[in-house]
Amino acid sequence: MKFFFTKLVVSMSVFTLLFSCSKSDSTLLDEVPNKVSNLSAEAKNEKILLTWENPVDNDLDKIVISYNGITKDIVKTENSFLAEDLINDKEYAFNLYAIDIGGNKSPIVSINSIPKGFVSSYNGMEYSSGTYFIDKGSYTQQIIINGTDYKNSFTNSQGVKFIRDGKLIKNENGTFTYDYEYYGIRDGKKDHRAFIVDITNMVLSFEYNKRIRLASVVYEKIEGDAKFLTGKYKTFKNTSSVDQLNANENVEYLLEYKANGEVIETSYGNETKDTWTNQDILNENVIFVIYNSKTYLIKSPEDYIIKQ
Repeated sequence: MKFFFTKLVVSMSVFTLLFSCSKSDSTLLDEVPNKVSNLSAEAKNEKILLTWENPVDNDLDKIVISYNGITKDIVKTENSFLAEDLINDKEYAFNLYAIDIGGNKSPIVSINSIPKGFVSSYNGMEYSSGTYFIDKGSYTQQIIINGTDYKNSFTNSQGVKFIRDGKLIKNENGTFTYDYEYYGIRDGKKDHRAFIVDITNMVLSFEYNKRIRLASVVYEKIEGDAKFLTGKYKTFKNTSSVDQLNANENVEYLLEYKANGEVIETSYGNETKDTWTNQDILNENVIFVIYNSKTYLIKSPEDYIIKQ
């Protein structure tokens, strides 16, 4: 009897263990995965950027996104998605859920967003020491900044080099002063031109297409929403020379981008008209640089000089 009882206990233990393992495996396969968390939507121009945090599940397979009749599978190592070719001012509903290797779906997480004609914005920074260079084929330009020491070398298509050599100083009122000697190099000799002082509203750097660029002609937005192109902008340049009187001038440049696609530039009392379309914004022919809580317009950012 004792032997029989021991054998019975062992048999029941093995049965219990097998049943327990089988139930655990079944539960694991049938278990619904956790849902994504911290879902956010950033509206852009004809685009919406979604970001989220993926659930921590060992058997997570992918994230599924559906919107506007479109379904996208996102690999489990990604946690962002850019919805493109959208219509501005139209609301889009996005539904996200996780799916595991067994095909089980998590609860759906939803968010709505409306794309707008926003201008792409980049964070600006005060210019830093270094060497900046750009080659446009018809001319090359190199700027070397070391503290306040400033040297700008410009070579035109004929191979003639012009140099601005002096100081770049930030003033207490936020403006910037170039105090330099301006001369050319002809036949290997220094051809003196003038001693010039230029004062401008801003000199800053910004990262664009993974390169640091130096901007010295920027238009501060003075009227209108800081996210949109329509509005008014201003920049200025005050120039004086001790030995070349025709270099003395104070010029204010005004830009107005109108909602009807018209651009009006005013300088020297004259108006010049041009046009713009939403494609200019999408192509980033114009961008905003944000610095010290102000918005600056950069036209043709690809043309700005690049830090080496």
